[in-house]
Amino acid sequence: MTNPGSDDKKLDWRAFFNVRTPFFQPESRRWVVTGIAGAWALIELVTGSPGWALIFGAAAGYLYYSFFVTWEDTDEEDAP
Repeated sequence: MTNPGSDDKKLDWRAFFNVRTPFFQPESRRWVVTGIAGAWALIELVTGSPGWALIFGAAAGYLYYSFFVTWEDTDEEDAP
């Protein structure tokens, strides 16, 4: 039995972690989001929650890697 109003497509969880969207094209947005995640990791560590600090630290590391190590800028002018 299917849920009314739902489609039968399988959810792709990899799409949830895709940060290569046009919203993050400006470098300032990438720095802000990465900085917020890193700062929150430090706050959690200082307040005595090492588990949450690890989670947010891992998120900040993933964002840094995605935004600044493997990021490829796409210019609107270069598009056909």
